[in-house]
Amino acid sequence: MVGPSSCLLCGEGKYSGGVAQVAESTCLSCPSGNSSSIAGSTHVENCTCNKGYTGPNGGDCTACPTGKYKGIVGPSECVVCPIGTYGDSEAMSVCTDCPQYFYARGTNYTAEGDCEVNLFANASINQSNPLAGATNTLTVSFVTNIDIPDGLSPNTRISIVGLD
Repeated sequence: MVGPSSCLLCGEGKYSGGVAQVAESTCLSCPSGNSSSIAGSTHVENCTCNKGYTGPNGGDCTACPTGKYKGIVGPSECVVCPIGTYGDSEAMSVCTDCPQYFYARGTNYTAEGDCEVNLFANASINQSNPLAGATNTLTVSFVTNIDIPDGLSPNTRISIVGLD
């Protein structure tokens, strides 16, 4: 005689289409790159792609390629790493910020080495009347983002003007 048994819920990352399951071993694992955050899932469609992976619910998930990320669970697409960041490995859920004093001017950067020194130069030439004996003046201004002291706007730019 078999005694009374309690039904068991499948744990996270598993599902079961059966009724009245009495053992965890009857639960099936979600496909690769998927997980189910719902204990007791009864359909493979409850398995969703993890962060850093894309694909349909209940289907195979593929890792986001380098330069892209996905920060949410579900079937949404991977997106390119935004300006100022890079993605140097597959399956990233968040892109990495460029190091201090460096910047990624574009999107989809795939390595820290893609980040450039965050230095901008503007040059202008003021030319007086050369016939009157005046000289030309070249002014070059460099602007870089540096640590901004407390109380100043993060958009503050500091100009360094070089003179001879």
